[in-house]
Amino acid sequence: MLKEQEGLVTWIEVNMPWKIERSPERLDLQIRLVAVVNDAQQAFKKHDPEIAELRRKDLDDVDEVLQLQNEDRYSWLKGHLKAKDIEAWRQEALGMSMRELDYEIRRKLIALVNRRYAYIKEDQFIVGRKEVVEVQRELEALNKRDQESQFCSHSACKVGVQIEVQSGDSKRTLLIGDITPTGNDDGCCASGIQDEDVVLRYRDLSHLLEVSP
Repeated sequence: MLKEQEGLVTWIEVNMPWKIERSPERLDLQIRLVAVVNDAQQAFKKHDPEIAELRRKDLDDVDEVLQLQNEDRYSWLKGHLKAKDIEAWRQEALGMSMRELDYEIRRKLIALVNRRYAYIKEDQFIVGRKEVVEVQRELEALNKRDQESQFCSHSACKVGVQIEVQSGDSKRTLLIGDITPTGNDDGCCASGIQDEDVVLRYRDLSHLLEVSP
């Protein structure tokens, strides 16, 4: 019965490599990105030297300080991760820090809050720089182009899709899911298929497999 149902599912021609080599211009873009980020960091030092210094200031017993945020009463230390207003978060967090009775812990809390604030302020400055934005856009466009050129990034590359693969002079049919490790459904790290193999066509059998006994 399943075989008969399979015969009703249409094959879709794609003729795409399973996985392509990364575009050679990627390295040049990555080098450019490092350079413009470094330039932006230097610009931030001039823009706000006090905050820039806070970011680079070493924290005493940093592991001990970071452990505090796992305690319920210090959970506000993680507030910066979701804060829409980082200025307001800093003021609130410094206020919470000042309530700590232990001087050494209070000092460490204040240092951690200020350092996290400085990290975010500098990062916001950097990602807003025109030069950084331009290179990141080029990298994103390159990533998109690469992903659209390989089947392992295709929307049809999922468990339950049958593919016809050309490997050298031979052809074979594989079912995605059989060639991927347990729990891995993206296929790009699949065993049984090589990067240079070409996916000639595919058909989605997942709906049949779900209802089959």
